[in-house]
Amino acid sequence: MIGTVDAFVAAAVDAGVRYAVLLSSPAAYEVGEFDRPIGQIHRAVERAVPDSGLAHTVLYPSWLATNTRRDWAGQIRAGGRVAIAFADAPVTPIHPDDIAEVAAHLLTHETFRSRMQILSGPQSMRMRDAVALIGDVLGADVTVDDVTREQALDLDQGRIPRPVLESLLDVAAATIGQTAPVNNTVERITGHPARTLRSWLEAHRHDFQNG
Repeated sequence: MIGTVDAFVAAAVDAGVRYAVLLSSPAAYEVGEFDRPIGQIHRAVERAVPDSGLAHTVLYPSWLATNTRRDWAGQIRAGGRVAIAFADAPVTPIHPDDIAEVAAHLLTHETFRSRMQILSGPQSMRMRDAVALIGDVLGADVTVDDVTREQALDLDQGRIPRPVLESLLDVAAATIGQTAPVNNTVERITGHPARTLRSWLEAHRHDFQNG
């Protein structure tokens, strides 16, 4: 999100909203991101909510399962290949329904309300493993074309603002060889284990297929 939420928050307070859940990003606090464009945007929103006096919880979800569609679906439909810089960077894909359920619980129950809740999917995997999983769901080979940082910047063709993309690439490069954090927050709040990336892909396989 780019811009200010001050007017929205003020309207919520004026309307008598008693509690809010803010969907933020780990970029707001992670090393290499909190002081760069993505982190700065999220931190500005996070400041506006408490400054209003509105009671709230901030959610920090891990890498979204929907990122596979946003970043790779077009390439897969076009040629069954995905160009990725730092494909060995780890992610912990989280299902959007789990984020929604956590938010709904916080809005309707006081049990787990706190300043923040960090949410993750059930498994750390490399980006190239996520691509392989897409291929498995589709029943087809999906190839990862490893590209350099500079090639990734050129291939994007301005789709993502360059400072934002540079930050994303730098963070990915710095995490290679590590394991992405996994926690049980989704299960603790919703009462069921976090959904897998496969479950989201199976429900949305058509987004990666031609026709």
